[in-house]
Amino acid sequence: VPKEALQALLVRRVDPDLVVRAESVLAWARLVPSSERGADSAAQAAGVLWRCVVDQHQLWREATGWHRVQAQRRLARWLRHLAWLAPLGHPGVRQLLAQLPSRLGLTFVLHHGDAEHLGFVLAALNQPESARWALWIWRCLTGVEPQAAGLTLPDPPVELDSPLTRSQLDADHGLPLPDVAAVMAHPASRLSTLTGQRLLMGRPVHPHLLRELLDPASNQFQALRFVAAHALEQLHPTYALNLRASAAVQALQLSRMGIAA
Repeated sequence: VPKEALQALLVRRVDPDLVVRAESVLAWARLVPSSERGADSAAQAAGVLWRCVVDQHQLWREATGWHRVQAQRRLARWLRHLAWLAPLGHPGVRQLLAQLPSRLGLTFVLHHGDAEHLGFVLAALNQPESARWALWIWRCLTGVEPQAAGLTLPDPPVELDSPLTRSQLDADHGLPLPDVAAVMAHPASRLSTLTGQRLLMGRPVHPHLLRELLDPASNQFQALRFVAAHALEQLHPTYALNLRASAAVQALQLSRMGIAA
């Protein structure tokens, strides 16, 4: 990467425009693999994006209608990148999660991959609006299939004459309903003792694992493949995978990466 390009991005980090500051960090992350980021430069980038996320969250809270929807999309995107830039074990992550809406916080934890925050996921199981999504996040972190492990409940019967509740308006229908007590008691819920490495499906995040999850023949959920593709892009920016391409094209892209499954 030309030094002039990286220097131009560094200048943009102090731009008065919020979006320019955040996007300069995201562009830098796409150009510099995580293995080549110095500790100081990564910390500075994370600090800039962190402050942008805080400001964008405030904008989202104050927005309405279409502007609120767009603000949330931008916030979610920045959070996915911050989840990779923020170092594992950073004390500010808990404070950030406490400020975010539950669903956005869960998405951050999923991409961050630190089992230290499984407690946040377990707490979300008790919230009807996010229970199903929280169980899916738990699955992605631990690698345990909830239905096979007997950790789910049957869906309650729908009373057609009763008013809709917030949980019934949730977009997660189709995901299983958690048996909260059973999930809490499962040994995988104590993975928080394993700190110091990012986890996905109960395994340390490594290009081999990501290659395995991204293989179209693996028949993984598209949402999980999206998480794996984002992680791979952070580790190797030149390996960006087009998840909208056909299975044949994706298999060809993966074969050119030189990563053995």
